Amino acid sequence: MKSFILLVVLLSAFFVSSCEREGVVKYENCQKRLTIEKGDLQTYYKTFVCQYKKRASGKVISGECVNLQMIGASGCSVGQCETAYIYTYQAEPDSGCTKEQPYKGNDNKCYKDWQVADEAKG
Repeated sequence: MKSFILLVVLLSAFFVSSCEREGVVKYENCQKRLTIEKGDLQTYYKTFVCQYKKRASGKVISGECVNLQMIGASGCSVGQCETAYIYTYQAEPDSGCTKEQPYKGNDNKCYKDWQVADEAKG
């Protein structure tokens, strides 16, 4: 019985969580745009498409994630966007850096601009 309860809890956690995929979504024509926080109730059971900014190393530094709720969609018909749920992502500062200068370059100095940090010679 205990293992059954554990299985139900684990499956519930899996199905309640949201997921992210990398890509680009256009949402200018949506009737409503709702800005939410990652992990809010509106993110449950939804897949978000995220457009990230990445450093040369591939580390994600920021991004915007969008989920579209469509109306009138069926089969091959795309339908019309009713609501766009949007949240942004901002990475924590690199180790030893501050929020004012969050990006560490190859020279171990911290920079305000991630592109400058990527170009810094070590």
